[in-house]
Amino acid sequence: MFIGKSQLPTDRETLFWMNVKAIPPTDEKNTQKNTLQLALQNRIKLFYRPTNLPVQAGKARDMLRFKYEGKQLRVINPSPYYLTVTGIRVQGAKLPNAFVPPKSDVTVSSPVTLAGEITYQTINDYGATTARQKGTMQ
Repeated sequence: MFIGKSQLPTDRETLFWMNVKAIPPTDEKNTQKNTLQLALQNRIKLFYRPTNLPVQAGKARDMLRFKYEGKQLRVINPSPYYLTVTGIRVQGAKLPNAFVPPKSDVTVSSPVTLAGEITYQTINDYGATTARQKGTMQ
């Protein structure tokens, strides 16, 4: 994989997307018949993780911070890892999932004004959902 001549950051993960398209071959015998062929495309996330990051990957989810802004929730990720936040709940209301880049934040919309306790889960390196935990408000 060619990434250009620039250096990758050493203080955080870097995300690449790999697109793989599978187009089935045509059968010479069936050129006169009606057939249905499907071309499939898979989009795969590839992460480059530098060695010696200051935080273990499993501890990054504990660093998440949240801030209510009216009908929006800002999810703040100060860690050097990409985090997929799922199962976000505020007062029983389920909010959309969020994919938060390292040392960055994203905003999640809600149909109602947000207040109260927040709980969430993340998806770990193996694709499993972590235990539900309470969010820390900023």
